[in-house]
Amino acid sequence: MNALVLQLGGLRPGIAFPDVEWLVGNDWTVTLVVSLLPDGAQVPPGVTVVEVGDLEQVAALWRAERFFVLAAPSGAMRKLRAVVTKLGGVRGLGRPARVVAGVVISLHAFQYRASRGLHHRWMAGPYRVLRPLWLWRLLRRSALEELLQTKPDLVVCADRDAISTAWHIARRYPSVEVTYGVNRVRPIGVSVPEPVSA
Repeated sequence: MNALVLQLGGLRPGIAFPDVEWLVGNDWTVTLVVSLLPDGAQVPPGVTVVEVGDLEQVAALWRAERFFVLAAPSGAMRKLRAVVTKLGGVRGLGRPARVVAGVVISLHAFQYRASRGLHHRWMAGPYRVLRPLWLWRLLRRSALEELLQTKPDLVVCADRDAISTAWHIARRYPSVEVTYGVNRVRPIGVSVPEPVSA
C-alpha cells in the first residue's frame, strides 16, 4: 500500500518522522513530501523524499516581496551612502557631507528596521494564510503528476500547511483516505461500522 506524507511547514522539520516510521514498519511504501529538509535530518530508511522548498522560492510572490521590501530599499540606501561618501572627498563639500552622512546612516538604520518589520509582518500575517493555497498551486503545476504516478491509498497531513494540498488530492481522488496524523489504533483501510438507529 502506498502512503503520501505531506509536511509543508518549515517550523518543525521532523514532525512527520514518527508517522513515517510507523507506516514503514507496517509495510507501507512511503513518499515524504517536505518543504525543506535540514542537512542533518535522519530520514527513516526506505522512504522516498521529495523536497519542494525550491518551488516556493522561485515563485513570483515570494521573490517580489523580498525584492520590494528588502533588496530594493537596502540597495538604494547603499547607493545613497556611497554618493554621500564620494561627496565628502570633494573640496569644499567635506563638512556638509559629514553632516549629511550622519543623517543618511540613521536613515539607513531606520530603513533596515522598517524593511525587516514589514517582512516579518507579511510572513506572519497574510503570507502565512496564503502559503498553503500557494503551495498547492505550485505543486499542481510542477510536481503533482510525478507524486501521484503511483496512486496513494493514504495521504497524511503532518502540519497545517499540508491540509489544503491534501484536501485537493482527496477531491481529485475520492477513494484516497486523508488524515491529519496517523491513527495508530484503528487499522488504516478498515471502515468503522456506522451505528444503527433504532
